[in-house]
Amino acid sequence: MFKRIIVGIAVAAFAVSAFAETVKIACVGDSITFGDKVVHREQCSYPAVLQKMLGNGFEVKNFGRCGASLSKEAHYPYWKVAEFEKSKEFLPNAAIIMLGTNDTNPKNWPLAQNYIERDLKALLDVYAGLPSKPKIYLCLPVECFGSKFASEDCLKVIRPIIMKVAKERGIAVIDTYAALKGKKELFPDNLHPANDGAKIIAETVFAAISPALKPAAK
Repeated sequence: MFKRIIVGIAVAAFAVSAFAETVKIACVGDSITFGDKVVHREQCSYPAVLQKMLGNGFEVKNFGRCGASLSKEAHYPYWKVAEFEKSKEFLPNAAIIMLGTNDTNPKNWPLAQNYIERDLKALLDVYAGLPSKPKIYLCLPVECFGSKFASEDCLKVIRPIIMKVAKERGIAVIDTYAALKGKKELFPDNLHPANDGAKIIAETVFAAISPALKPAAK
């Protein structure tokens, strides 16, 4: 279903002249963005690998928070963590959002499931309203291979909601789900991708954003 996802890239919005100095990229998410289960996460989490791939002229910051959920109705919403405020203060030129996995936690799902679409739209409004006017990318949550903390059946409900909202808003979707689908061997706890999985996420994100994001010419 998600094999052919059109990644909408508004290249004109990211012309060379659009940035005075450095292109700032905020990686917003939960423990998968943070790099839980990634050895030497400061150097090997997906945002860190993405920074290496993009190189000079880019500043990639990791605003992942373990346990954080998309929905405000969940027990630990991203809305209330320090990383959310810091990601806004960063004034990014691009925001890459990967949330939804923790909403499927059994303690969250009964409360969160009816508010995923509402709160995703609200989150998009927040980032779209920043003075830096970032280009926003939505990542599809990666596959869960069996965990007491998340449910693949529930993720199958969330991913189409993300696709629907992205289409309505004209927002680019990055298919990180397809990139790691079936690669259970890269998930040591069946939920969090380790180093090789983080690298694949970084490569997938890089392929999606690099044509549209260009630093200013020196």
